[in-house]
Amino acid sequence: MQLGPTVEWLKTKLKEDHQDEVQFRNNALTSLKQSLDRNNKRLDEIYDDKLDGVIDQTTYFRKRQGFLSEREDIEKQIKSHGKADDIYKDFGCLVLDVAERAGKIYGVRKPEEKQYLANFVFSNLSLMDKNLQISFHLIFDAIKKYQKDKNELPG
Repeated sequence: MQLGPTVEWLKTKLKEDHQDEVQFRNNALTSLKQSLDRNNKRLDEIYDDKLDGVIDQTTYFRKRQGFLSEREDIEKQIKSHGKADDIYKDFGCLVLDVAERAGKIYGVRKPEEKQYLANFVFSNLSLMDKNLQISFHLIFDAIKKYQKDKNELPG
């Protein structure tokens, strides 16, 4: 089976999807950084309120703890976006690699590695009346459909 045009199509789709992912991540990070700035400003304000005697020590420490907890949550979310981007890119590269070399990869692997590859590509494998029934995971189903009729991915 000729994969050349399919692989090029897949590369294009992965790049387009990555651009959407980058835009989403940038928007999310901008919002999170604004929340972090707002949180830091509130910490500064309650500190000033404590120094000026506007709030008592109990109120200061209660509010401070709430803001510190919120800041920790925001920082975790910021870090998780970086990890998600790495996972996203690794997955895209893996899909492309599998699409290009699945037959070769399958032919030289141990049985448990072959099973892992099959589970990666197929969402369901079953036998019905001595016939193998298969369902592909979404991206591989799209590749199969593209090879068949050159249609774009559904929305």
